[in-house]
Amino acid sequence: DFQLPGDQPRIALDVGQGSQPLQARLHTVSIRPDDLQLDLIWGGLLNFGPPSKLGAMKRLRAHVE
Repeated sequence: DFQLPGDQPRIALDVGQGSQPLQARLHTVSIRPDDLQLDLIWGGLLNFGPPSKLGAMKRLRAHVE
């Protein structure tokens, strides 16, 4: 038995319309017993619109704290 860390990262994404905070959601937990390590993979979702709008994307910057 073990408990996952309670900390949740703060993430934001800027696609040319200013930085927008995203709700971080835990996606994957990878346990590496040989290394005594645990990897937590987090993700966030930003609705940018239809794929046809991708050409209008001015930049893509991610920020994680």
